Amino acid sequence: MKVALLLLILAPFQISVTEARTPEEIRAAIQGLVSQRHPDHVDEFWASLGPEALPVLKSMYAQNTNAVEKAWLLDGLSRFDDPSIGTLLQGEIAKTDNAVMRKKLLAALIRSQGEAALGFAEPYLDDSDPHVRKAVAQSLKQYAGGDRVQKKLKDYLEREKEPWVRRDVEKTLVVAKNLKREDRANSQKEEGVPPPAPLTPAQWAGEWKGAWITPGKNSAATLQLTLVNEKANESQQKWRMELKLPKKSKMELKERELEISVFSGASVHWLEIRHKKTDAIFIAHRKVK
Repeated sequence: MKVALLLLILAPFQISVTEARTPEEIRAAIQGLVSQRHPDHVDEFWASLGPEALPVLKSMYAQNTNAVEKAWLLDGLSRFDDPSIGTLLQGEIAKTDNAVMRKKLLAALIRSQGEAALGFAEPYLDDSDPHVRKAVAQSLKQYAGGDRVQKKLKDYLEREKEPWVRRDVEKTLVVAKNLKREDRANSQKEEGVPPPAPLTPAQWAGEWKGAWITPGKNSAATLQLTLVNEKANESQQKWRMELKLPKKSKMELKERELEISVFSGASVHWLEIRHKKTDAIFIAHRKVK
């Protein structure tokens, strides 16, 4: 379902990072998260950290000996695409004899570096442990979806001897927009639950928490959608969009480069903005109130 009012003149996206904090404050915040047994809002937390958190995370990971906390720190490191993270994780992979840790490290490496990790990770598609092979294949499929990777995965699946590994890799969800379409279809099948009334322009405005998805990587993101001239008729309405990402300072997108879709299902409202040239997507949803 397209909404014409969102296809009008759009201001450039302004992406700002979190206000600068001291290393001590960042360390305390991270320690507070990783010390929890089942922390909430993990994606939002990592997305809120600016690039100044990277050296703190690397230091904490190197010094920590608690397996659970170290796993959370590894999750945090995987959200940064800095080349130094690739170097760090490759070193950790090379020296570990623990298959479980190797699997986690390889997944984190691919999540961090995307297709750039292929050269290092590809040999592990032939690892003796099927769980490692599966983790690498699924991660490559999800975070490095270019043609080169897809060819490597096709060749790998042809030689994979474990049926359960092939099955799990083949059914792995690759692109978040496919999940969105699946959820849309499911929401329309909910019996006895009438769809909500369409949102007004003012109701579409506000904060949307979701993901900025590129062919090689997914990043948590927040979009602030503001209706600049609410009283204007639909053909004259203008919008301002501010997209916040953890590691970027500015991005400009022009209206003619965007394809914007909105959808109201039985339980959620969806917003999707796709950059037609690069196929990057911002996707988010709100629960129906």
